Amino acid sequence: MRIVMVFPDPPLPFGGAGGREYYILLKGLVERGHRVTVFCGSADAPAHTAEVAHVFPPDKYDVRIYPHARNPRWNLCARAMTVLRPYSYMFNPDLRRDLQEELDLGYDALQLNQLWTGWVGMRYARRAVLHLHYLFSIDLSGGENLSWGTRLRRWMSCRAERYLLAQFQTIGTLTQRLADHVQVLNPDASVSVISTGLDLSLYEFEPNQTYDRPPTLGLIGGFDWEPTISAADRLLKRLWPEIKKQVPDAKLRIVGRRARQELVPWLDRPDVQIEEDVPDIKPYFRAIDVMLYAPRVGSGMKVKITESMALGTAVVTNADGVEGLNAVDGVHADVTDDDAKLIAAAVRLLKDPELRQRRRIEARKLVESLFDIRRTVEEFEVLYKRVMQNKA
Repeated sequence: MRIVMVFPDPPLPFGGAGGREYYILLKGLVERGHRVTVFCGSADAPAHTAEVAHVFPPDKYDVRIYPHARNPRWNLCARAMTVLRPYSYMFNPDLRRDLQEELDLGYDALQLNQLWTGWVGMRYARRAVLHLHYLFSIDLSGGENLSWGTRLRRWMSCRAERYLLAQFQTIGTLTQRLADHVQVLNPDASVSVISTGLDLSLYEFEPNQTYDRPPTLGLIGGFDWEPTISAADRLLKRLWPEIKKQVPDAKLRIVGRRARQELVPWLDRPDVQIEEDVPDIKPYFRAIDVMLYAPRVGSGMKVKITESMALGTAVVTNADGVEGLNAVDGVHADVTDDDAKLIAAAVRLLKDPELRQRRRIEARKLVESLFDIRRTVEEFEVLYKRVMQNKA
């Protein structure tokens, strides 16, 4: 099939959270003989162009990188467009023009990954698959004492989400929870659940893990995303003080994009280490014994939870943290939304290396049973064949 794809970020296995899905999908489709052209936005186009060319050689893959449009805060017209179409600035005029020219040459299906790519694909909505990782109407729900600016941004995002979802007939989601919510927002859509997961060949698992260090609790994630911010706030304010009392020699490591910018009040704590924008995240998973990630609310599969399980870091989380993973509490992870139980689970795991070992082995088995690149690609092929039956 002739497939054209649009990504908001480059398809890199250790880039942004979405990049892992894009990497799997592009690699799998080309290996199965499909002719694929990818258009993707980038916050750092020169660097990403070089990285993508290394992972996907140009003689075998057609991946085109475009810088994001100029920051809308510096341009009144762009700011107005951002109000009407949030985050549309990620797709600059060159990308839009080249995409239209490519589609006008003929294609079988257009794959749009993540909500905001819908802005550049609406004209071709009948022959498009829109695949969602999360929903703003879930992630931005609730919250107290919000500023008027935050309330406005939430309203704009949720309004745009409802509008975009109404434009597409064929929609994919990572989890059943997302699919059910999409069906409410667009009852006429055909909604499928396709979990892409990870390329586990890139995540080396050490069966017998022993380290000579103080027991270390961790939280790893992107702090430009509301669920991770809420998970860190809960951990630092409500969970960590009591965990520290019960395990006095314990350390806490928090790592992720914009972590130091978002957690300024905690930067000088001697028992808390906060790092951001690290070049390679895998060593940081291996530097912690227990991952504690319990967001206030957060939809979709959590990449950092699945990476923890793949690499062998014991996980303490809540139901939102293991959405889409079918994890069993007390087997693959400790799953609860009660503060006292979260604290007790973290303390048990920090104190008991044998318990951690059982959790990490079972968690790795779980992700190995869930993530199958071939199955993922085959499920997308079914959606492509479905949209091919629609008139453009």
